[in-house]
Formats: sequence, structure tokens, C-alpha cells
Amino acid sequence: MEMKKIVSIMLTLVISVVITGCGSSTDSFENQVKSGNYSNAIEIYHKNIVGNSESENTANAFLQDFLDESLTNYMDGTITEQEFLNRYTTIDKINYEIWTVYDLDWVYQQYLNVKESKESYLIAVEYADKGDFEVAISAFSQVILEDIENYSDAQDKLAEVTKIYQEQIIENAKQLAGTDNFEEAAMCINQASVVIGFTAELETCLRDLVTQKYADSIDTAFGSGDYVTVIREYSDARCDSYVTISSDMTNKYSSSVTNYLNDVSKKAEDAFGDNKDYSAAIRILQVAISEVDVDENVISEIEQKIEFYQEYIPVYLTSLEYTQIARYLRVGAVFGEESDVNGTQYDVDTVIYPTGGSLNSEVASTDDEAYVLYNINLKYSTLTGTIYRPYRSLSSKEQWNTATSVKIYGDDSLLYEAPNITKDTYESINFKVDVTGVRNLKIVMRGVWTESTGWVGMYDRNPKVCMAEVTLQK
Repeated sequence: MEMKKIVSIMLTLVISVVITGCGSSTDSFENQVKSGNYSNAIEIYHKNIVGNSESENTANAFLQDFLDESLTNYMDGTITEQEFLNRYTTIDKINYEIWTVYDLDWVYQQYLNVKESKESYLIAVEYADKGDFEVAISAFSQVILEDIENYSDAQDKLAEVTKIYQEQIIENAKQLAGTDNFEEAAMCINQASVVIGFTAELETCLRDLVTQKYADSIDTAFGSGDYVTVIREYSDARCDSYVTISSDMTNKYSSSVTNYLNDVSKKAEDAFGDNKDYSAAIRILQVAISEVDVDENVISEIEQKIEFYQEYIPVYLTSLEYTQIARYLRVGAVFGEESDVNGTQYDVDTVIYPTGGSLNSEVASTDDEAYVLYNINLKYSTLTGTIYRPYRSLSSKEQWNTATSVKIYGDDSLLYEAPNITKDTYESINFKVDVTGVRNLKIVMRGVWTESTGWVGMYDRNPKVCMAEVTLQK
């Protein structure tokens, strides 16, 4: 019996030694954690550490340090992913019992980030070896600083494959540009900029390509005499921040502007001709503006030419301010609608006509009592208009014994005299007078018929003759 007791005691001691280790309780706890024996570690903690604040602090600090060390070891590749997970699981299960480690979730997230980074590194190396640099660059760029094992090497390899990729892109873009495929070349550069960013090398290449595109287009158009295209292309080039304008481009542009304006001017002059067809000339110039509407300087030159021809647009004489007007002449109808004996209507604001006073003797007895004077100041060459018998004169049956008189003077020289209007006149008279060199234009008009107002000795004076829509042209 004594022997059995001794053996039992010895077995208990052996088991205790196995569980607790040969050192202190904290050492035993740490050894069990490192071995992954979380159940033994928990038992030691509850039996031998709880209640001893120093031991508790030591054990708790060890768990935190061991967790941080495990993450660092996984980051730098000292331990495998599985080794890290074994350690993490052990600490997690122990912590479930004693609740001393508070950043387990953060550590696990860091592990996931690094895991993803390591996978990206392997993918990057694989695709770099295949020559698929776009995928490789993207994957190398996803290797994070915390991936200590791969980050530095990933950065070196990223720089290496980026350089190779960029050189290939630039060479490809130049080849495309060499076959006039400038749009594809630009797309190639833009696609590369999405992958590696818009580097100085890519920007320089794009600038060269865009500049060459415009230079070639301008050169071709200039050679074929297509001055409109030269002007438009040069204008677009000036607005493109990637284009370097060369002196050759500028010289071709300047020459094109000169030639284009000369051509347009010649077409306008031919259309204008001896007949002074200002409208045809202006239409040609307006079409020219639509062709070069991107260039304000050229437009300005053309607009000046349009202004020149606009000077030839006829103006109504009555739109000018007269300098003198006699007592018995009126400018601008005051009696509403105006038409001739055939019913043809005229612009009432352009009508000039003789009149008289309300008393029996108040009619013009001389030309000096029935004229209007305009200072046209040598600006015009032609005066045109219509002389007619007004519709209201049809009601005058008896008073045609006095002749009508219409005279046009230029600087006191008689330029035109109209035939007499009688009660048998039904045709209008269209006139055209040369007023070249005339400074003062004078129009004399006489000829009225009288109608009683119903008041004793009071009369209305109505014209037997009118002049309307009198125009001046340069």
C-alpha cells in the first residue's frame, strides 16, 4: 500500500510538471501559448496566475507582444500564413476566456490586407514575366508598405515594368502617327496615362504628336491652296494647349489669310460690278465669315469689307434730317394710308407732297415757298423714286387748270423736272437722277387742289402730285 501511494504521488508530480513546465507559472503559460496548447494555457492562467497582479500583467503583456510579433513575422515572411493563423487562433481562444487583448480585430484586418498584397505581388510577377505589363503594373501598385517581405522589391519591379511599358506605348504611338493615325496614337497615350499616370514622357510624346498632326494638316492644305482649312486648323492649334506653334505654321497661316482675303475680295468686287449689286457682294462676304468663323481676326477683316458694301445700300431720303423746308411742302404723310390712283400703296413715311394754308390765298406762288433741302454732302451718286397722282385726287373734278411742278436741284443746278400731272394721268413716273458730286439736294413740288371745309373762307389743300420712296445710293 505504501508503494502504491508513493507511485500515485509521483504520477501527480509528473503530470503537474508537464502542465506547468519546469519554470515559473508565466513561463509555463508562455510555452503553452507558443505551442498552440490554448486549453493548457487557460488552465495555467486560472490556477497559477489569476490573483497575482504581477503575473497577470506579465501574461497579458506577453499575449499582446506575441500577437504583434506574429503579425510582423507574417509581414516580413518569417512565418507562413498558416503559422500566423495558428498563433492568432490560439490567442483568440485564450482571449475568449480571459479578455485581455483588445486589438484582435485590427490585427486580423491587417493580416487580410497583407495577404491580399502578397497575392497581388505573385500575380504581378507572373504577368510581368508574360509581358502583360498593364496587369503587372496594376498588381505591383497594390503591394502595400505593410507587406515588408515584398514592398521594396515590388517598387523596384514596378519602376522597371513601367519604364518598359511606357517605351512600348511611345514607340507604338509614333508608328501610328507615322501612318497618319493620329487619333489612334492619342488614344494609345491616353490609355497608358490611365495605367501609369500622365508622365512627363507621355506628355512630351502627346505634344509632339498633336503638333505634328496640325503641322501636317496645315502643310497639306496650304500646298493645295485650301486656305480655309489652313485658317481653321491654325486657329484650332492655337487653342490646343498641347500644340507648339512653329514659325513655319505661322508663316503658312499668314500667307493663307492674305490669299483668302484677296480671293474673297475679288469675288465680292466682281459680284458688285458696275451695277453696284451690294447684296450679292455682301452675301459672298457673309459666306466667307461662316467658313472662317473660328478666327476673329479674319472675321474682323471681312466685316470691314461688308461695311464698305453696306454703304451702297440705298437709304430713304426722308430718313435723313432736312436742313430747310418751305411753308407749303410736307415730308412724311400725315393723312394715313397713301396710294396712287391705281391703288398702289407707298410707305407713308417716305411721301413728299405740296400743300397750302387754310385760307383762300395760302398756296405756293413761287418755288421758294414749296421746297425741301437736304445736305447729302457728296456721299451719293444716284437718286431714285416714284412720282404719282394720289388716290384722293380722284375726287377733284374741276381744278386741273393749274399745272403741277416737280423739280430736283443739285447745288442750285436743275437735275430733273417731271412732266405735268393732269386729271388724265394714271401712270406713275419712276425717275433716276445722277447726284454724283452734289452737296445740297433740293426738291421743289407745287400743285394742289382746294376743298371747302364747310367753314366760310376755310379750305383744305390736297396734293395733285406726290413723290414717294425716294432713295439715295452711294
